[in-house]
Amino acid sequence: MRTDNKIRMSQPHTASMWDLATDCIVATENHPFLMSMLDGSLAMPNFQYYILQDSHYLKHFAAALRLLAEKDNFSEEEKAALRGFADGADFAERGLHDSFFKSWHKSVSDVSPCPNNLLYTSYLTSVVATEGYAEGLAVLLPCFWVYMHVGQRLLASRQASTAKRAEEFDRWIDMYGGEEFGVAVKAYRALVEKAAGESDEATRKRMGEHFVKVPNPPCTMHFCGRDSAVLCPHRAATSSGCSGQPLSTCSSGPPTPRPPSPDPPAPARVA
Repeated sequence: MRTDNKIRMSQPHTASMWDLATDCIVATENHPFLMSMLDGSLAMPNFQYYILQDSHYLKHFAAALRLLAEKDNFSEEEKAALRGFADGADFAERGLHDSFFKSWHKSVSDVSPCPNNLLYTSYLTSVVATEGYAEGLAVLLPCFWVYMHVGQRLLASRQASTAKRAEEFDRWIDMYGGEEFGVAVKAYRALVEKAAGESDEATRKRMGEHFVKVPNPPCTMHFCGRDSAVLCPHRAATSSGCSGQPLSTCSSGPPTPRPPSPDPPAPARVA
């Protein structure tokens, strides 16, 4: 789980944040939703519900990035970069969702944001709006970084997999495991690292806390609904030691609930 030593030396502050979230990230790597996406056993209604929720999430995430870009601490080039990241969430990630909705004959208005989705997006917005620019950058970093991490792991695992998956699963893996998303994440991480280097120790401590703290640690994903294969994409973990166990359930479930089934076996870990 430790980041590469060369990267650690050049970006020590964000590497330290990653280490603080190790338990959460390990739980995410083995999340039943992701494992069942990889082996093709994930029920399509559950994936559809996740994508609908994620579209709600990304709308607020992009708005938080644009709000962050309004702070005076950034150069004009950095402000443009932040707006570019927001456009990526709106047009690339949500664009992928929209292509799914067209084939599914669904709309994001078909479901309301689940409570934990609202909780997490409210937390992001609050930190960006009320705290300093460095903390605002840090609180948005996990969404970028952890999705890239799991996407790249799934992409690598898929190469050794003979399982048949729905096309939508592969397109999701291609998005988050792809080079273009990885380049954007590295650029955003560099902004966070720069801000941490310009900050005092107390601020850096708060930046790390935002990476892993309440309302739900924004370092991984969290169960939503009673079926363990349903994932609520507020991209947060449990607040009890990142155990990977449900903290709470959403008031609304997937459009077609099904009885809980045993978690699919996890694939071999990627070195």
